[in-house]
Parts: sequence; C-alpha cells; structure tokens
Amino acid sequence: MGVMACVTLVQAVAMLIWAWHTVSELMDENFEVLAQHLVLEISQHGPDYRYVLPESTAGQIDTGGVMVMLLSTEGDVVRTWLGQFIYPGYDECRHKMGQQDWKNVPGTRFRVRKIPVTHEARHYCLTIVYNLDRYILHRAQMIRHLLFSSLIFIVVAGWVGYRVAHNSLSSASRIAQQAAEISIQSLEKRLPENDLPLELQEISVELNQMLARLEQSVASLSDFTGFMSHEVRTPLAVIRSVGESTLQKARTTDKYQESLGSILEEVDRLSVLVEHMLYLARLDSGKVELQRANINLWEFVEECIELFNPLVEENGQQLISETSKTCTITADLECIRRVLRNLVDNAIKYAPPGAQIRVGCECAKHHTILFVEDDGEPIRDEVVTKLFDRFTRGNKPGESKLRGAGLGLAIVKWVAEIHGGTAAYKYIEGRGNRFDVIFPK
Repeated sequence: MGVMACVTLVQAVAMLIWAWHTVSELMDENFEVLAQHLVLEISQHGPDYRYVLPESTAGQIDTGGVMVMLLSTEGDVVRTWLGQFIYPGYDECRHKMGQQDWKNVPGTRFRVRKIPVTHEARHYCLTIVYNLDRYILHRAQMIRHLLFSSLIFIVVAGWVGYRVAHNSLSSASRIAQQAAEISIQSLEKRLPENDLPLELQEISVELNQMLARLEQSVASLSDFTGFMSHEVRTPLAVIRSVGESTLQKARTTDKYQESLGSILEEVDRLSVLVEHMLYLARLDSGKVELQRANINLWEFVEECIELFNPLVEENGQQLISETSKTCTITADLECIRRVLRNLVDNAIKYAPPGAQIRVGCECAKHHTILFVEDDGEPIRDEVVTKLFDRFTRGNKPGESKLRGAGLGLAIVKWVAEIHGGTAAYKYIEGRGNRFDVIFPK
C-alpha cells in the first residue's frame, strides 16, 4: 500500500507540472474552436450575430476570463461579447490589424488571437483575449485538491500498511518461536494454522505437512533400527552360542558338521537380510533404473519351479505351474525375478507339509496378473492390514521360530508400484492364500 501511495503522489506532482506548462496550449486549442465558430457565424450574420458558445467548448471556457471583440479596419470596437475589461496593450492591440496567431501580450499573462473576417464586403478583425493566469489558478486549485486527497490517501494507506505489516511480522515471529521449540523428540507438535494472514496460513500448512512426513520418516527409521538390531542380534547370538558350545569339548565329526550347518544357516539368513535391505535402499533412493523388456512369464515360472523343486520335495509340497505359454509382460527382468522368487519362497515357508503351491498368470485387456497360491491357513486379520509393510511376518501367536526377515513382500509391493501396478492379497475358499501382482499393459 505504501508503494501505491507513493505512486499516487508522484502522479499528482507530475499532473501539477504538466498542467502548469501545458495549460496555455490546451486553452489555445479550446479558444481556437471558439474563434473558428465566430468567424463562420460573423461572416454569415455580421456584427449583429448573437453569440452562443459552441457545444464542443461548453464547460471548458471560463466566460469571465475571456473577451471577444469585433473591430473595424479603423480600430473601432464594433461589437464585444463575453467579458468587458481593459488589459495592458489594449490600445496597441486595437490599432494593429491583420492575422495573428496566439501569442502573449508583452509583459502580461494575456493571450491574444486575431482573425480577419469579411461580411457583405466589409472587413473586420475578430480579436479574442483571455487571461492565462485565471485558468492556471483554476487548474492549480483542482490539483491542490488532488494533492490534498492524495496526502490523505497516503496517510491512510501508510497506517493500514503498517498494521498489516505489524500483524504479519507478529504472526511470523510466533511461527518462528514455535518452530524453534520443535526438536527430533517433539515432532508431534504442529505450527498454528488459524488466526494468520492468508500467505502465512499457506506456509504454516505446508510446514505442518512437512513435519508430518518428517515424523513418519523418523518413526520408520526408529522402527527400522529396532527391527534391524533384533534381526542381526538373533543370528549372531545363535552363531556365538553354537560356536562356544562346540569349542567347550571335543565332539564327533557329525556334531561338528551339525554345528557348522547351523552357523551357515544363520549366515545365509544374514546374507538374505543384507541383500534385501540393500535392494530396498536402492528402491527408496530412486536409483533403480528399469531395463524394460518383453518377458515370457511361462519361461520365468518354469525357471522358478526348477530352482525351488528340491526345497519343495524336502517339505513334501507340490509346486505347480498354471501359466499360459503366450502370457507376456513388459517389465524389468531382474525385478520380476525377485518378485516371483519372494512370493514362492514365502509360500514354501508358510504352507504346511503336503500343500499345493500354484504359480500362474492371468492376461486381461488392460493388465496382466502374476499370482502365487498356497493351501495354507488364512493370514490373521491384524497381519493382513500391514502385510506389505517392512518387517511384517505371518508367524502364528506363540511360534518361536522366526521365518524370514519380513522384507520380501515389501520388495514385491515396491516393484509393482515402480512398474505402475499394485500388489494385493486375498483368501479364496477352496484354493487358499493368493498373492496378486498386477502389471498394467
């Protein structure tokens, strides 16, 4: 508002300067219209013409500050219109006939214009005189009023601008003070969003949304740290315990092999955990560049069945393909391999001995579904809601043995999403648990 007030003041001063320097030109133009009008009328009607102001000059000529004379060739005044006054150079003006453009009377602020006029073979001189000071004074009064109004506007605008700025700065200080009180231990706090100027409201809302995201990230990081410490500590404790008990006394070769097998099993578990964490870290950072290609899912399923058959036979389970040889998708080869292996590995871990595990795909017009089913018991409702979250496992209540690291389905979900698809779970009566990965075409 202060800027607007300054602009208004500058405009008012500029108008004053402009009016002072151009008023004579403007008045000359107005009186020239009057002069040409009178010349036409007098040439037709003679000195007896009853003067009437032309409509184009109505309201622009102060009749008290102008005098119109019709002079004979001898300098006698034949007729006058409008004002009656004597001005410096009056006598000289009367006795100098002939054409004369607008000019100042020497030593005065009067402007004079002379035009020869002829009526019925008689020659006259139409003389128009006006007082320039009278019009400057009139314009100056108008501009003084404008300046006064501008000053009032500046004062009001300045006061309003001060109040707005004061309120904004006070609100900004309040936000800054409350923001300074928020630490990593108090991310649940939020900045005020009400009773603020509109601009600060938008900033406060965005900052609160950022704090909510930061709080969620810190909570996830804290959970991750807790889970990781537990996941790493457990196999390390097993390795240490087995190693210490093995070294306490001499054992048979079979016992040593059994101990080494337990240690290697825990090492494999740690390796899988580290591999999954590194892959998720790459997905989180957005550094995974998809190498899309046309993939025949039947070939992938057959490869997966061949890989897991020894483990399936060991558990007394069956791994069956329900995939058409013509079913294809366009996706990243390594990503699809991870998805399929994670889903089949989970099914083998959680399905009971003798269960049937089915791997297949369904092709629709707008999408392709890659699915894995097993005959296991339905997953508990409290687990289903967070099934695709990290470190979620489907262990039964009271079950001591931890199966997997709880990262496989999180990877499945991420891979589906970076391909523009989704991952889902449902239980189908008569068929069991089913995991779907839906890829758009």
